[in-house]
Amino acid sequence: MRFIDKKLIILVLLVLFSSFLVSGVVAQKPYDEVTDSFLQGLDDNDYSAFEAYLSDQMVEAFDEDGFTSFRQNLVSKYGEPIDYEFDREEEIQGTYIGAYYDYEFEDADLTIRVVLSNTTEGYQISGLQVTDVDVKDGATGFIGKLGSNLLNIVFPALGGIFGLLAFYFLGFKKMRVKEIGLGVLLLVVTLVVQPVIQNSVFMLMGINSNAGILARGGVFVVAASLWIGFVAGGFQQSIRYPFAKKRSIEAAAFIGIGFGLAEAVGIPLISIFAAQTPTTVFSLNWNLLGLYERFIITLFHGCSTAIMAYAYKNGWGLKSLGVLIFLHGFIDTFAGYYQLKGSMVILASIYVVTTVISLSLLVFIKSRFKNFEDSE
Repeated sequence: MRFIDKKLIILVLLVLFSSFLVSGVVAQKPYDEVTDSFLQGLDDNDYSAFEAYLSDQMVEAFDEDGFTSFRQNLVSKYGEPIDYEFDREEEIQGTYIGAYYDYEFEDADLTIRVVLSNTTEGYQISGLQVTDVDVKDGATGFIGKLGSNLLNIVFPALGGIFGLLAFYFLGFKKMRVKEIGLGVLLLVVTLVVQPVIQNSVFMLMGINSNAGILARGGVFVVAASLWIGFVAGGFQQSIRYPFAKKRSIEAAAFIGIGFGLAEAVGIPLISIFAAQTPTTVFSLNWNLLGLYERFIITLFHGCSTAIMAYAYKNGWGLKSLGVLIFLHGFIDTFAGYYQLKGSMVILASIYVVTTVISLSLLVFIKSRFKNFEDSE
């Protein structure tokens, strides 16, 4: 009996020890404290909980305003956070670790990747990304996502429509359906080709996420923003120029309007279905901003395309193209920087700069259109 008891006791102790050892190997990771601080800080809306674990680059890229914007976007769309658990990890470029966590929110299950760097001071957070979203409400697939994000599409679309109406009330009364359709087609081409050009340089450098850009420091972020912005400006203006120069001011304006209308619908759709951190979420303030943004951008596209038509007929078409590429690139550089760093100051700057430029172009083209014979 004693022998059996001893064997039983030893067996129980071995099982307990093995369980403890295995659980420790599975659950304990050297960066647990770091990632838990962020994930818990996201739950508690407490930036200070993880601020000390941010890398120097992330302190600049993800300040308290950026965190507030990030969390507000998630909560507005998916409800309050509930709980999280570790999923997996991956090595990134041999230097960073990507720790993936399944994070349950009220209305969706998210996969969040925390990019970590191992420094002499310990593990630090060098990047963040939402890589997957699974909506809980039973509405799955394209129709489900479309329905649950309907207002996120309607508000920007209204902004594009208001841009069209602005041209109408300023004297562009003849609706050019053919040119609007051409603008839509050019936007589709842009959405396919432009990202390939923008991303090609980063892919060649082994960068496949915003976190990879942020990890290279502030100077690189500025350079990346300039590249993103001026590729957008150069491509979008250049693709419209050959069509604008063959048309009247009014007809050319409607190419830009069609481009802006399609962008007002296409950009929200892409952000919704791209499985990335949402850039447009349903809260009244954010959606009104989205409406205004698409309104002023539609004005910019319409005016810039009309100016190319006017300039070509007056012998300075290529000069106008160069100026418009610069203005467009300048605007989109701010937009690219905001997408990388999430600064509310930069966001405000985008609206101010875009408004000033768009209204200036509108005043210019309206004064020319009034006295310009509109002939085909």
